[in-house]
Amino acid sequence: MYFGDPDREKTSGPASAKPAKRDTGPTKNTREKTEVDLDDYVGAYYSEELDTHYLFQKQGDELLMRIQNRQLSPRRLILSEKDLWRASTGNQHFAFSRDRDSKRVNGFTL
Repeated sequence: MYFGDPDREKTSGPASAKPAKRDTGPTKNTREKTEVDLDDYVGAYYSEELDTHYLFQKQGDELLMRIQNRQLSPRRLILSEKDLWRASTGNQHFAFSRDRDSKRVNGFTL
């Protein structure tokens, strides 16, 4: 299931995925990148197919995920490799995609 930005190139995501949008909010200031910049992943991602928002937030040096309108506690995510995260509990994996030109995170596949 793909969650992301409707403006992404159609060839950059799964062929069967319906376009979805990312609520990006204000643009970040340019700053020196660390090994993993959690701010790259922070935001709300929406799937039209599921009518669901996944919300990613930074808490200290951790990335947390929660599903909007669900009574579940936020799940801590663990980096497996570049742009691939897994939930600390359960069996969810999040493979983030990036725009080819700007290299900005534009969505993820669940």
